Amino acid sequence: MIAFELAKAAGADLIELDVRKTSDRELVVIHSADVSSTTNGNGRVAELTLDEIRQLSAGFRFGSAFHSERVPTLQEVLNWAKNVKTCLMLDLKKLDAEAIGSAVQLVRDHRLSESTVIASFDMSVLEAVKAQCSSIRTSLLVDRLATKVPEFVCSSTVDMIQTSHAIWTAALITAAHEHGISACIWNVDVAGALEVTLNLDADVVMTSDPSSISKRFAEARRAYLKT
Repeated sequence: MIAFELAKAAGADLIELDVRKTSDRELVVIHSADVSSTTNGNGRVAELTLDEIRQLSAGFRFGSAFHSERVPTLQEVLNWAKNVKTCLMLDLKKLDAEAIGSAVQLVRDHRLSESTVIASFDMSVLEAVKAQCSSIRTSLLVDRLATKVPEFVCSSTVDMIQTSHAIWTAALITAAHEHGISACIWNVDVAGALEVTLNLDADVVMTSDPSSISKRFAEARRAYLKT
């Protein structure tokens, strides 16, 4: 949770996170399929119970002061988001229909439908989300767009397309906007990405350093207004 709190303090307007299912069907917020990537434990999230995962430290790599950090449940994150009034993007990772339904219901129960985006590489996941709650915005993650916005996403199912700076072009973003679809660029922290992003009319920019990126965008805007 400390990472989300720091992101909020740094000025992030939207916090992206991954949602996975434990072996006892609890929804937890953790980046990788294997807990060894971000905790001091081993094993796949899908093969561990919530109690087993909660015993792991999610902050041990950052020193003793963060050793007590635990992997949060989706419900805990939603409680926090509601209290601090921040927007979330939930990337649903390999959830079955029941788990997708549970995630959507949790968002609705917390009355966060208007401030939550649900993302996935799988179009059927977004269709399931919209079928249950049309007011939740959806984001389709894609690894290529070719030369145009695919016709199959130009529907009420997709509110946003999310891909890298190397794929987005000014023409593609314009086309997305013409279809009423927002454009999200990930990850602008890699070399050369920010320079490209500054010249694109993206709606959402994803970064692990919101404070620095916000400053760069502000500087670029001031320079543009002076010309």
